[in-house]
Amino acid sequence: IGYSLLPIISPGSMNPNGLNQELPNDRILRWGYNYQLEMENYLLTIVSANGDLMCRTLFQPQVYTQWTESWQIPSTINFEVDQIYLWRVDTGAKYVNDRESVGSESHWAYFSYKGI
Repeated sequence: IGYSLLPIISPGSMNPNGLNQELPNDRILRWGYNYQLEMENYLLTIVSANGDLMCRTLFQPQVYTQWTESWQIPSTINFEVDQIYLWRVDTGAKYVNDRESVGSESHWAYFSYKGI
């Protein structure tokens, strides 16, 4: 059994990313990634500063012709005003018997929620 690491998504390409950066009103998280690699899926996770799971979703890349990707947080996910949240994007590829054999985990990025 083997596992290979893909390059991680750079924290500098993740937006928003900072304790003072607010989640935009459109609730879109954005990041950059090089699609010349064999990446098949994203796994996006959002947790509260206390570690409570807010969202975890698996999806395929939407834009193969650019270097940026995004995901809109559904309005059904409720955040508390003036709280900090963490998010990250993991990549996965080469599934063998439904098990990922290639992937990576980004560092945690942060945003604050001020409400709409």
